[in-house]
Amino acid sequence: MPLGAFKTGMFGAAGSSSDGGAIQWIAGMNGSGNSASLLFDNIPQTYKHLRFVMSNIHQTATNSNTFFIFNGNSSNIRMADYWTDSSTVYNFWRNQLQSNKWPDHYTPGTSTTNVGSHLIDVMGYTSNGADGTSTYSGYAQTFMMASYGHDNSTLDLHTGGVVWQPNGTGNPAAITSIEIYTYHSSDHWLAETRVDMYGIGTAAT
Repeated sequence: MPLGAFKTGMFGAAGSSSDGGAIQWIAGMNGSGNSASLLFDNIPQTYKHLRFVMSNIHQTATNSNTFFIFNGNSSNIRMADYWTDSSTVYNFWRNQLQSNKWPDHYTPGTSTTNVGSHLIDVMGYTSNGADGTSTYSGYAQTFMMASYGHDNSTLDLHTGGVVWQPNGTGNPAAITSIEIYTYHSSDHWLAETRVDMYGIGTAAT
């Protein structure tokens, strides 16, 4: 984590659901204009997976990438990004192995003509397997989509995701905090930026 970064944290009380497919709001926040971090901690372990919805994304500087920190640990993160730029019309897979950047292109800055949105699903975020025991195997994975409109003629579309395995070996621990961070600590999420965290389904207990 960049030194000197000021965290803005918020956590909400866990909802409960008898419907295994229900979607429930857990917590949300706006940027502050003076922090590079949007931190969700004390994440309840009562859902099958999490969904983050970011809208009206703005930072204090353009072209600052976004990255994610799980449980305060940004190491052993593997990322990939499929990017379409309408101004140059090309598509390619870009492997972000250990780069900690997703998406890796032009997060909107302060201009009112620049705006972005993210949809982030975090699957397998608890340490329990489907049978309710601590036998979860594999990786904690995300699927992400992003859309950035830089002006009236340029639109960037991203799909991709993150695979996280702490220390590179063994089964991942339950994810209890997720931090959405600007790649440069001197850039900050502006107040226009909104992010909400939802829980989907009921986890095995």
